[in-house]
Amino acid sequence: TLDKELKGKLDFGFFEILGLNEEVLKKKINGVDILILEELLNLFYEIDKKELEISEINNLSRVCIILIDEIENKSRVFSFERQDIKNYFKS
Repeated sequence: TLDKELKGKLDFGFFEILGLNEEVLKKKINGVDILILEELLNLFYEIDKKELEISEINNLSRVCIILIDEIENKSRVFSFERQDIKNYFKS
């Protein structure tokens, strides 16, 4: 369901984003509003914390780090929550 919802609202689906290399992923998320990127990050963080059985779960951490970097490049606001999520995925 998540995959279909993302494809309907954005230019990519959940499983598609997990399979993208860094360059293509950055191009896909470049025009996405920062608030949407924040919500995606929070959603992916919750998915990872729940340890759901996803075949490409290792790619989820990589995607989240890229999302965080993109958010930090666009945002002028420091977020402790975002920093905690970043530390979670880097460990």
